Amino acid sequence: MRRVLIADDESKVGLLIKNLVEWERLELECVGLVRDGDTAYEKIKEFRPDIVITDIRMPGLSGLDLIRKVVEEKLHVRFIVVSGYKYFEYAQQAIRYGVEDYLLKPVDEVELNQILDRICASEREKEKENQRLHTAERKLSDSKYILHREFLESISHNGVQNLEEANKNYGLNFGQGVFGAFGIKIDRNIKQEKNEQQLQL
Repeated sequence: MRRVLIADDESKVGLLIKNLVEWERLELECVGLVRDGDTAYEKIKEFRPDIVITDIRMPGLSGLDLIRKVVEEKLHVRFIVVSGYKYFEYAQQAIRYGVEDYLLKPVDEVELNQILDRICASEREKEKENQRLHTAERKLSDSKYILHREFLESISHNGVQNLEEANKNYGLNFGQGVFGAFGIKIDRNIKQEKNEQQLQL
């Protein structure tokens, strides 16, 4: 479930926005409904919401100041700005900070849920991409381990290796010089024996 914080100094507007959101369909949950920018900032720090729907004009930190502060602190939050017609220029300014979208009051139910739907889809795609990168990095790490193991097996059987060929074939980065290597094979489980000795005491 993605978390949403709603900030509006008019409690009726905040409640209206909350009632308009299709929480279940979008798999969202509301973590707070606050009436000023300072409290909104504290809730963001506490709950780390994925999305904040904020009025542009509030006591304490304005919506614009709130967005600026969160962006400067590099907190991962997607903002939707709510604004009256007379404060439209503030909404335009907020967009420069990378907010997702803005809504003019009175808030339209369809438009609000379309914006939220788009944000959720974007977040899902980002998570899939991160998972793909993680899988690729793990496969690369596994491949390097196998190559390095093959290299060690090769020098244990064949001895001297050409450094240039070894770097190319096994993904290594040896510089020029003379290198020596030795191997150790443990024939018993030292940790297990130590545990058994401790149990006998």
